[in-house]
Amino acid sequence: MTEHRAELLFDGSCGLCCRTANAVGRRAGDLDVVDASKLSAGELAQRGVEEAAISRSVVVILPDSTPLEASDAVGALMQRCGAAWPAFGTLLRSAAGQRLGDPIYHFVARHRRRRIDARADEALAVRWGDSLRRPVLLDRDGHRRVEPPR
Repeated sequence: MTEHRAELLFDGSCGLCCRTANAVGRRAGDLDVVDASKLSAGELAQRGVEEAAISRSVVVILPDSTPLEASDAVGALMQRCGAAWPAFGTLLRSAAGQRLGDPIYHFVARHRRRRIDARADEALAVRWGDSLRRPVLLDRDGHRRVEPPR
């Protein structure tokens, strides 16, 4: 981790996680984005993070080395982005925000692989297109993919 910068650790085998981490990394200038699947258990321990934490939640390590998980981590990421995101992040990191945000975060985290094709070799994300009935598949660069024939 670079001194005086926060670090975002995410599950690199999850398409939703990859796309979200890349989007946040573009918006937050004081953040190092790290694919935790490429870190050893020792490197995670050096950061004060358990290996199991990465598979259940995004982890943000603040510049003071404090690790955050789940909605607290998402709130900290929002606080680093521009526009109105810092206000939403502060609300999410409040006690009331976490009482609501943690159950929602954990529900999405448990079901993310059912909703999104997250093969490690193709990190695909699903986004609703013109028709609300058919998802549009995007490749890891965000380009629209042609749907296979049915």
